[in-house]
Amino acid sequence: MHQPPSVRLPSYRELYGLRPAVVLSCWSASGTLLCLTTGARAVTAVVDTFWVGTDPSWSGAAATLSDALGIVSLGALPVLTVLALTLTALVETTPPKDLPPWTTRERLRTAKVLAGNAVMGNDPWTNLLARVHAGVHLRWSGWLLSRSLVTGCLILSGLWSGSGVYLLVRGLRNEDPALMAIGLNTVLLFAGASALLLAGLPRHRRMREFCALYDAAHRQAVR
Repeated sequence: MHQPPSVRLPSYRELYGLRPAVVLSCWSASGTLLCLTTGARAVTAVVDTFWVGTDPSWSGAAATLSDALGIVSLGALPVLTVLALTLTALVETTPPKDLPPWTTRERLRTAKVLAGNAVMGNDPWTNLLARVHAGVHLRWSGWLLSRSLVTGCLILSGLWSGSGVYLLVRGLRNEDPALMAIGLNTVLLFAGASALLLAGLPRHRRMREFCALYDAAHRQAVR
């Protein structure tokens, strides 16, 4: 068995294309818009509650800005959040520095399939790459295999989703688009995160099974 020739470490773009950049852009745009909307809504609340000046036009301007950002957020935030969550689930990246230098996009794609299904392939180097990929992800997210930690995360996500429902209902009653946007985004974000967490559990278990299978085969081959 001959090892593939060592070359320079591949870049993120060579291994994953533009998908990681798209994911980052979606999260950045979503976070920025949410912060702007929340900030404008907070300023409006402060001005309405504690305004002691002589020019009430500031209060009207703050409310107008909050409503405008709220309307934009109602249309854009749900799309950005759902897109970001979906792409995060689909784009399973491993830093190139943690991978062998001979890794290619095609071989990594095959290795992900092997690790995700807990089966060994015919190519020993692809099996090794699958073991490295699975080991890195288990090192990052091994806590997902702890039932108590997963339960705690789901409870916290449920509480945050409940607070989002409260804000959404309050915004609907007060005809406040900013509050509606904040509430809706909170519900989508934490409900979606919970869904991703639950959907990823079987895959993490299969990755652990693959690591055990590979290590057992390696020990048997060494004897």
